[in-house]
Amino acid sequence: MQVGQVQSVHSQLTHWSLQCSHWQVLWLQVGQAQSVQEQVTQRSLQCSHWQVSHSSTWSS
Repeated sequence: MQVGQVQSVHSQLTHWSLQCSHWQVLWLQVGQAQSVQEQVTQRSLQCSHWQVSHSSTWSS
């Protein structure tokens, strides 16, 4: 993987992490809404996937 690709991936991961935090806070505020809760769950799974990808990218 080239340095430029790593930097862009890292920027993308940082962006996703911020989105994760935003959605988790939003979920705490409106956790009563089932549809929102499901959407946040999907986002959280995506966050976990990106974090795993991030770890494997930097360890390789």
